[in-house]
Amino acid sequence: MKRDISNQTDNPCLKRTSIREFSLVQSHYSSIYCSRGLEYEELISYEDYAGNLLRTLLQLVGEQSDGPLKRKVAADLGCGTGRLSRLLSSHLGFIFGFDAEPHMVAIAQKLTPVPNVCYAVSEHARIPLASQSTDLVVEGWAFLHTVSSRPDTWRSILAKYLDEVSRVLRPGGMIVLVET
Repeated sequence: MKRDISNQTDNPCLKRTSIREFSLVQSHYSSIYCSRGLEYEELISYEDYAGNLLRTLLQLVGEQSDGPLKRKVAADLGCGTGRLSRLLSSHLGFIFGFDAEPHMVAIAQKLTPVPNVCYAVSEHARIPLASQSTDLVVEGWAFLHTVSSRPDTWRSILAKYLDEVSRVLRPGGMIVLVET
């Protein structure tokens, strides 16, 4: 599943925002993800107050599934504190959670004491899984950070991410991108 997103129309928001502003945003993200993960977890815990996220994910995945969800293997990219992995852990067979920030992975490990979830530090462009080893790849809000923090190169970076996702997905597998 090779995608060429390099020729898409430029985002007008990116044109209005200066490189200095992008640097401030990146610095803010780094501060949160490197040292304030528990505060981040508390903040995001209020986003889905109505409980729609899990219901929608299960509906999407269940409609496309060719077998019992309990046998499915998933990769959670940009797992952060493990929010999506925790939501899905009682419904899927096994989940590998990956995040580039060791602080966030450590918090995810602490908050997710279940045997069918494993976390590791990894970049999206180099997922440490065998080819065609997952049925599902979920990504929650991490790709957006790439776009907002790398205004000149985000298209090529996201293309690499999608190529890597395609590599680890089994034929008929599914990717769910959660972005707001």
